[in-house]
Amino acid sequence: MSRYGIIGGISKPEQVKTVLERYFDPQGIDIIIVNGDLSSQVPQHQVKSHLETVFSILGKSGKPIFVQPGLQDRIATFEPAIFAAQKKYQNIIDTRLHFNLQIGNHSLLFVPGHENTQSDYVFGDNYLQSSIYKTDQTKWIKTDLVQNSPLDTNLTFYYSLQNISRHINNPEHTILISPYPRRFYNTRCIDTLFYLQTVTGEMDIPEDIQNKIGYREYYQEVKDLLKDTDYGFIHAGSKLLEEFLDQFNITKSISSNPTINSQFATTSKGAPCTDKKFHSDIHYNTGRLEDGLAGAIYIQDDQRLGFVNIDMRRRDRENVFTSLPLN
Repeated sequence: MSRYGIIGGISKPEQVKTVLERYFDPQGIDIIIVNGDLSSQVPQHQVKSHLETVFSILGKSGKPIFVQPGLQDRIATFEPAIFAAQKKYQNIIDTRLHFNLQIGNHSLLFVPGHENTQSDYVFGDNYLQSSIYKTDQTKWIKTDLVQNSPLDTNLTFYYSLQNISRHINNPEHTILISPYPRRFYNTRCIDTLFYLQTVTGEMDIPEDIQNKIGYREYYQEVKDLLKDTDYGFIHAGSKLLEEFLDQFNITKSISSNPTINSQFATTSKGAPCTDKKFHSDIHYNTGRLEDGLAGAIYIQDDQRLGFVNIDMRRRDRENVFTSLPLN
């Protein structure tokens, strides 16, 4: 059985140290996946030192570390940081260079960034190859980014779904890893967010509840607060990933997104999946480390996947890991 620890959305380096020491190390986690947004909510002038510290903690762990950027990561800071970290720590692996990793008899397929073009790291199906583009996406940038100092801020890393699709050999043995989930269509799925809509059609979230929207533990409280307002739900998942997974019959994926249903999993049809049990069709959202949330996944030789939630805000859950029943 393979054991992976999953983290994403890092706002403080000490969060990484805590999850490693309190959860991953004692339970024999084999590999750590850093699933995007390595400097979430970090002030720009602190990002460089923040990333250096995060990579230092991860590198010194001695475990294989698979890293990919998310929506909030920026080329100008992420690229030099991961380049320097890889020179210093051989266990840090940039998954954009090794996006299809074969581990035992299963394959991890990494899709970084977001389909939102406001991201520096964008995935899509418009190009046959993944590469660095100017923002207008008409010119290839072939030079080593680290040598371009200061880095051109008008760069976009475009990640081609067409390119990675050629490397899918066995969908049943493939797990897609992306910071953001695929699209679903009911309110109990992992990509669901609350929203409020004004008469103008714009998003308008009251200040007293805006910090609670998006987290499953506040679901009922937020719903009660909004009962006399024009509230609803929005699906934040990627339509492109939904189509990609369905097209290639991939039924297992992992995301790390702050939604109502963080630390929740469903099947491709939206039915809930129970933690600490194994599933052949499962899409799991770990939540984000900045909210005290992380996850672990276990992959059996028969390709079924189980998950365990990690909530570092609750001391009574420090020993959350138990032996997973083989069923």
